[in-house]
Amino acid sequence: MQTFWNGRSTRCARRFAVVVEVVAFALMVIVPTAADHLEGKLQAVGKPEHMLSGIDVYKTTIAEVIKIYGEPTSKRDLPAEGVKDGVGGQRNYTWEKKGLRLAAWTWYHNDHESAVDGVDVWGPGPYEKLGETGRGLRLGATLQQQKALYGNHFFVSSRDKGRVKSVLLEWRDGTQLVVDYDPDGHISHMQLSANIE
Repeated sequence: MQTFWNGRSTRCARRFAVVVEVVAFALMVIVPTAADHLEGKLQAVGKPEHMLSGIDVYKTTIAEVIKIYGEPTSKRDLPAEGVKDGVGGQRNYTWEKKGLRLAAWTWYHNDHESAVDGVDVWGPGPYEKLGETGRGLRLGATLQQQKALYGNHFFVSSRDKGRVKSVLLEWRDGTQLVVDYDPDGHISHMQLSANIE
């Protein structure tokens, strides 16, 4: 008896190849859409997290961040596609403090700038409020500590040999918190983003 792969049915093999292509295409279309917003059962419960490193991603202005952390180490404008340089786009401010790196994102148009709508922080552990969420999740914490503060409703976006590398928490208001873990299972990076749709 011949097997499927040795030529018994090239028609079946072609059908199989078409099915694989259709599934691959569907995954390319569906996965990015699913990554934009988590389905209800994966959404974090409770009050949405809006604070990281003392910065509210819906209210804090860059001037307020400068009052807390001083002048940024760097500032970079990323013009929106199709817009003249300096007219509008996203602006990234970065601070280096006590071995930690903090980045805050805003949108700008001419002389106007939005409140901070995204914050990133990297490092081995917090320094005062730098590297800590409003609920108290800190750089250097573990997945178990994350679960104790935010519960079990989250999406594991990256694994390495069974180890969780990155998770996404999203609340019903669209706020997202990305938590990245180092090889020892401790938080090395957090990113909090406002829903700006």
